[in-house]
Amino acid sequence: MSERPTELKVGTPTHFDGSTNDSSRWLHSVMAYLVLNDRIYNTSDKKIILALSFMSKGTAASWAEAAYERADTLGSFGTWETFKEDFKKTFITSDSDSLPTDRELPAKEP
Repeated sequence: MSERPTELKVGTPTHFDGSTNDSSRWLHSVMAYLVLNDRIYNTSDKKIILALSFMSKGTAASWAEAAYERADTLGSFGTWETFKEDFKKTFITSDSDSLPTDRELPAKEP
């Protein structure tokens, strides 16, 4: 009998309202959560449904509703990669919103 995987609640994503100021950071938090829980969220549909469940306010809620309607029509949410690209095209509007690179982070003290 196999053991059912347990969801790790570390770094649970916050609810996203569509703000372009937080969009990149929010997407990265969802991606990290999915990596931690890859035994549970192991299909594109599961990953996308998790992300949509945190898009419950503002313009993000409208976008999520359209995604649910499209999935109902098509019979699938599509791929996780396509979801991320669509999200980026909609909510990440400039390079200034992205997370800092290693070069931009402060140097570690010895």
